[in-house]
Amino acid sequence: MFFGLLTVKESPRYLSSIGQTTSALHTLAYLRNELPWSYRVMHEMAEIEAQAGEERDARKGLSFWDVPTSKGEGVRFGIVSSIFALQQWSGQNSVGYYAPQVFQTIGFTGTKNSLLASGVYGFVKLLATIIFVFYLVETLGRRRPLLISSLGMGTLFLVIGVLLKTYPSTSDSDPTADPTTTLAAKVMAALLYLYVCFYSIGWGPLPWIYAAEI
Repeated sequence: MFFGLLTVKESPRYLSSIGQTTSALHTLAYLRNELPWSYRVMHEMAEIEAQAGEERDARKGLSFWDVPTSKGEGVRFGIVSSIFALQQWSGQNSVGYYAPQVFQTIGFTGTKNSLLASGVYGFVKLLATIIFVFYLVETLGRRRPLLISSLGMGTLFLVIGVLLKTYPSTSDSDPTADPTTTLAAKVMAALLYLYVCFYSIGWGPLPWIYAAEI
C-alpha cells in the first residue's frame, strides 16, 4: 500500500481548495489523460474552482462546533453520524474478520473447510455489492434498501442463533467426533451468505452514498 500510494497524485479538489490551482490543473489533466489546456479539462477545472470558492465563502467565520449545532447542519450531522455508527454495529465487520472461527463455530470443522467457507463468504459479498451498485441502487432508491437490509440481516441472525442453539456444532458437542459438516452447518452457512447479500444491498454501500447526497 505504501509503495503503491507513492504513485498516486493529490486530489485536484483539495489542491484547488488550498489555492494550488496550477497543480490542480495538471493533476486533473493527468487523471483525464488529456492536455491541461484542453476544453474538457479547463471546463471541469472551472467548475472545481467555482465550487471550492463557494465552500471557502461558506466556511468563513465558522468554528468546529458551528457545524453540529447550527440549524439544518445539526440534523444532517446527526443523521450521518448515526447511520455510520449503525453500519459498524450491523455485525458484518465481526463476521468478516472472524469468518474462519465463525464457520468453525457453526460446524465447519477443520482449517481447510472453514477457510474455504470464508472465501466463499467474501466472494458472495463482493458479487452482491457489484450487482447492487451497478444495477439496482438507482432503481431501489436509498431508504427502501436500508429497511430491507435491516430486516433481512436481523431475521437471518435470529434464525442462525436459533439453529446454532438447537444444533450445536460437532466439535462443541463431541471433540472426538469425526470432523464432518452437518446439514445444519450447511444451512447456517447458506444463511450467512444470504445475510451478507442483505448487507451488500443496504448497510454496506448505501451509508456512503446517502451521506454524500444529504
